[in-house]
Amino acid sequence: MLVSTNCIRSSFPRCCPLASALLSVLLLSLPDQTVHSQSLPWGLEQKLTADDAVAGIGFGDSGALADGVALVGATANGRSNLSPGAVYVINWNESEGLWQHATKLTADDGELDDRFGWSVSISGDVAVIGAPDDGDSGDKSGSAYVFRRDGDKWQQEQKLTADDAEAEDQFGRGVSVSGDVAVVGAPGAKVDGNIGPVGAAYVFRWDGTAWKQEQKLQVGTFSTISAFGSSVAASGERLLIGVPRAGRGAQNFGAAYVFRWDANEAMWLEEQRLSAGDEDPQDMFGSSVALSDTIALIGVPQDSDRGSAAGAAYVFRWDGETWQEEQKLLADDVAAGDHLGDAVALDGDVAVVGSPSNDNDGGLSAGAAYIFEWNGTSWDQTEKLTAGDPGIGDHFGESVAIGGDRILAGASNSDDDGESAGSAYIFRRGATGTAVEAVPDATSNLLFLTYPNPFGQRATLSYNLSRPGWVRVAVYDILGRQVMRPVREQRAAGSHTFVFDVGTLPAGVYFARIETADEAATSRMVHIE
Repeated sequence: MLVSTNCIRSSFPRCCPLASALLSVLLLSLPDQTVHSQSLPWGLEQKLTADDAVAGIGFGDSGALADGVALVGATANGRSNLSPGAVYVINWNESEGLWQHATKLTADDGELDDRFGWSVSISGDVAVIGAPDDGDSGDKSGSAYVFRRDGDKWQQEQKLTADDAEAEDQFGRGVSVSGDVAVVGAPGAKVDGNIGPVGAAYVFRWDGTAWKQEQKLQVGTFSTISAFGSSVAASGERLLIGVPRAGRGAQNFGAAYVFRWDANEAMWLEEQRLSAGDEDPQDMFGSSVALSDTIALIGVPQDSDRGSAAGAAYVFRWDGETWQEEQKLLADDVAAGDHLGDAVALDGDVAVVGSPSNDNDGGLSAGAAYIFEWNGTSWDQTEKLTAGDPGIGDHFGESVAIGGDRILAGASNSDDDGESAGSAYIFRRGATGTAVEAVPDATSNLLFLTYPNPFGQRATLSYNLSRPGWVRVAVYDILGRQVMRPVREQRAAGSHTFVFDVGTLPAGVYFARIETADEAATSRMVHIE
């Protein structure tokens, strides 16, 4: 939705109100196709962590955004904290100007290592969550759960499984919901007449009382493992299914298939097979997919144009008769091993491409995400997003989501609250970067004060506990970067203090955060020299 106008950004800095006003007038006088200018860059709005974070939960494994609601998955996959998995619902509080924890979604029949939260999708008041290792119909047969919001409460509405489920199907590895239609990928599903699992995708439709399986999608051209359904996307009357291991033999060129609802036939029909114009073996085209009306975005994390597994993404557009490859997206600094395209998200003219193995100021595989925007004739790279507090192996960008003027990027290996506890970051168009972590509840009873405020070399943090337990104290700068090692200690009920020594930190605004097992609070502090 933004035009690439780097010259305008440099000529009209954000700190100048007059320049901003002049820029607004200028933009209003431009033709329609150029009104969407990048005069408002994407800034960090807030860093999110689980309100009950412990090592190994992998908060940030997946994410979804819509209408002031963020869903963040934490599967605990392959980490020290084995659990069924969970998805955290975090709401934007307009009056407070903060994202606040609302609830934690779990399966009512969850078992250890189900990977609940591996995939998430939201549309209106409906959320669909994949659990590909659920074992109801055999080991890793998989399932998906539908939750519906009623007022401010989310309730589990239905558990979805395939009518022909078998072990190793991994139903739920990919999920997407659009209105009353949900699609669930099962890349391990077997298809009659083929050797080994080739994959499938299942479509469910809400009939007003229940979600009914409407159709099983598969393509009969595969003879070996192809992983059809590894990634899925739904938008209106179209579905996009990723097939990253499609190809001759074990060459893994990859492909993606578009299906369209035919009202006359009352079924989903294959519309077109998509593949890269410059495809190579082992590209794994279709590892991630996103769909927004007549635009498709497809991730190719093993593409080697800029080095082995540097990665790329492709944009296709429906021209009224066929899907045409519009552009191959390559980040300007992508390098070997970055895995650009491991995750993708799309909203109209804005595309987000994750690169979780990108090396940057945070070190090896700190991760990044790139924003590409349509300017009327081409897709321009307009931003590179990184965490405000990157770390080695964080894998920022392993999950990405976009909703309107906000973008979410997950970093499930970050370790603020222990190894691989994870985090996620929300960026907003026009945000100034004054971000703090999410607070669980605006009505918290945890009394928390800092004094003096403003303060010089030291500030005293005072808090009162209603019962004994563990307490965690951390301090962040205005960009959400942690500036002191968190202190975690067990305390008795009653009043306590903690002294924060600013050391050599520069003058500015800082945020102190205190967390207990069931409460949290954040206090703004101003350091003056």
